Amino acid sequence: MELREDRQGGVLRLTVCDRALVKRPQWDEVLAAAGSGTALVALDLGPVEFVSSLFVEGCVRLKRLLAERGQALVLMALSAEHLRLLELVGGSGGLPVVKDAAELRARGARLAARAESPAPRGGVTSEEKDALRG
Repeated sequence: MELREDRQGGVLRLTVCDRALVKRPQWDEVLAAAGSGTALVALDLGPVEFVSSLFVEGCVRLKRLLAERGQALVLMALSAEHLRLLELVGGSGGLPVVKDAAELRARGARLAARAESPAPRGGVTSEEKDALRG
């Protein structure tokens, strides 16, 4: 599978240059490219005309592998046929999809903001509950 990389901030956009994706991919190249500092990996399928169910199953696996590393996956620029295939392949319902570069930037900004915000402390203290009650 031929990929073209574009990196902006913590977002790695990989444009798939193949016209057809008919087999389950090996993701070693993608995982290496998404090293540390990458919060979001986007597979841009805009140039792809045909996607097989094996490829979609591979995307489900990639999502899991990235999640284990604290990274996220989105699929980008899917055609109506690609979206229908996602509905049919088991486990692919959890694959996030963005329409275009603007949605990708917005999702990347949300992830960056979440990463910069302090971790939640846990529960609300009784003093905070009393203050909220007035």
